[in-house]
Amino acid sequence: MRVELNDWIRDSADLPMRDPEDPGQFTDEYRHSSKYGPNQAGHRAIAAAIDPAIFEEETTS
Repeated sequence: MRVELNDWIRDSADLPMRDPEDPGQFTDEYRHSSKYGPNQAGHRAIAAAIDPAIFEEETTS
């Protein structure tokens, strides 16, 4: 499940952080100084991109 979650994050949740000219990289606004991941603003952008409804359980009547 971890691999699937990481794939989903890379393929959808972190799209707003991607550099349009180099989609393999984050824009400077979201890139950690180490260049290997998102900074705090990037983590906030990922959280904002996730619809909380996906965590709700479906109920059947």
